[in-house]
Amino acid sequence: MTDSLFKPKRICCVCLAESTNGSRKPIAGEPNIIAISPLIYRRGSGKAQLRNAGRVQICEECLTKALTSGRLGWMSDKSAKLWTAMRSALLDCYSAMSEGDAKH
Repeated sequence: MTDSLFKPKRICCVCLAESTNGSRKPIAGEPNIIAISPLIYRRGSGKAQLRNAGRVQICEECLTKALTSGRLGWMSDKSAKLWTAMRSALLDCYSAMSEGDAKH
């Protein structure tokens, strides 16, 4: 296998931390970036559709802070950014599904 000059980066949608690690094992000193891939199942005028929305990348530290802030009864900046990114991915996917349904 040849080494590529282009190293894909994973970037946290909250703190913008970067990881250049494309393998499954985290590199020491780099954040572990998680990809959340939401799905949408929709019944339209044709047959039912199941489609992946775009993945949302977030580091483990921001994910835990975003998920636990809701239990404390307040919305943190981290959770707001995460849910904004999730909402955007879902909206893009749903819009594409709706447009495809309108063409049939």
